[in-house]
Amino acid sequence: MDDDTKKILYVQTHGVDMPERSATPFYLAAAGAAMDAEVSIYFTMNGPTLLQKGVPEKLIVPKKGAAGENWLTLSSRPKTSALNYMSASPRSTYTR
Repeated sequence: MDDDTKKILYVQTHGVDMPERSATPFYLAAAGAAMDAEVSIYFTMNGPTLLQKGVPEKLIVPKKGAAGENWLTLSSRPKTSALNYMSASPRSTYTR
């Protein structure tokens, strides 16, 4: 990426204990990636629990008036080439 590329960092502080709050950084990251920005999500506090083995495949993010969405589908939405995951926890094992 060149020096003119916009860079955006979102901080994911909510984890499996509050899945309804875990979706927002991914919606915003998808928007940033669509604008060709270099987007990163930093997982801290409870956020790294979303990256633990088996969680992305099983966690359902509730949607108002709908059945919800699988977290793995949600986390795969932004363009892969423009999204970086960073974690404060060495226990995080999920890779895209």
